[in-house]
Amino acid sequence: MDRDAIARERRRREALDALEFERDRETTLRDQVDEIVLEQERARIDSDAFARMEPEDADIVRDILGDEVDSDDEVDEWEDPFAGLDDEVEPEDDEPAPDEVGRLLGVIEDSRLRQRALERFVAALEPTEGGDGVGS
Repeated sequence: MDRDAIARERRRREALDALEFERDRETTLRDQVDEIVLEQERARIDSDAFARMEPEDADIVRDILGDEVDSDDEVDEWEDPFAGLDDEVEPEDDEPAPDEVGRLLGVIEDSRLRQRALERFVAALEPTEGGDGVGS
């Protein structure tokens, strides 16, 4: 029985689980950034697009997307994809502040740093050519 190999494999699985969590977290955070940008820019983007369309087509698109006929309406609800994630501060208002995007980008960068460190850890757990693993 190779106890070192068993222990390395267990640590490798734990690190890979943590890495998967961080990757999922980054994806969730990026989705949140996209949602915030959409909320902040929706009225302007819609107005520009609808101005270039036939009014009937614009009404059809509004119906499909669930928007009110007045494209200047603000988004009523903001779903929080942070639910279940640790160590994150939720926005206090229903609508995120403009600086929320900057904060989220910082959290994403922190997550990416953790991912890189976990990837290096997993690689370091692999046995070396001259020995049977780290510290041998």
